[in-house]
Amino acid sequence: MKKQPWWQDLKKIGSWPLGWLAEVEFPDQRKAQKEKGRKWPRIEVGGDTMRVGKTTAAVVLNEQFKRRGLSVNLSDEDWQSNPYLFESYRDSSKTIFESQKWFAQRKYEQLGRENNSIMIQCVHPEMDFCYALTNAIMGKMNQRHFKAYMRVYLSLGWDKIAAPDLLVYVTASDDILVNRAQRSARDFEVIDPEYLLVMKFLNQTWLSGAKKRMEVLVIDTDNFNFALNQKSRKELSDQVIKKLKQRGWRLK
Repeated sequence: MKKQPWWQDLKKIGSWPLGWLAEVEFPDQRKAQKEKGRKWPRIEVGGDTMRVGKTTAAVVLNEQFKRRGLSVNLSDEDWQSNPYLFESYRDSSKTIFESQKWFAQRKYEQLGRENNSIMIQCVHPEMDFCYALTNAIMGKMNQRHFKAYMRVYLSLGWDKIAAPDLLVYVTASDDILVNRAQRSARDFEVIDPEYLLVMKFLNQTWLSGAKKRMEVLVIDTDNFNFALNQKSRKELSDQVIKKLKQRGWRLK
């Protein structure tokens, strides 16, 4: 039985896919491999959408690892340095393109650095791609700019950067996700529930394929409050440490 195109399922959440989506394939250049001589694991954090708890998870892991006496480096999104970000929320396709291109290039630079400690990267680069694709599907970035973005993204040489030793993926049910995003939105962010659900669909579609290429730990946050609960913070780090040990890393 022939598998239907991934984008046809977008109808289920109220978005109308266009023919050009048939040309889009999710990034899969990065494969799991342990680079020779590397002494420390790399963790990347992603999730369904913005405001789902990715940054909080990365910060909590950084804090908990340091409590264990582990050497760790937290590499964040660095969104404050993006010169196009604020303007992109005014729905200019060109500015959104420049903003998304900046994130992709910045992420490549961050992941290419020498790793002298446990590295926690927030957010993984494929999620950046899904942000851009969401903007295209929702009509915020036109097809010409998205195709230009896709060329830039794919030209960066992601096959030279190994997949993370562990991807921590933060998820939440639709209602909780939308409510959380609306409560925690930054001043310049406009929260559109359909936008969030399209982004969630895209990230989970990518994730279904990524699980075949890299180690993934999915964290369901509906009833798991590691933002405020100290016991849950430790439990999050314990789950990550356990996964890394299963992968052969010797950690405390």
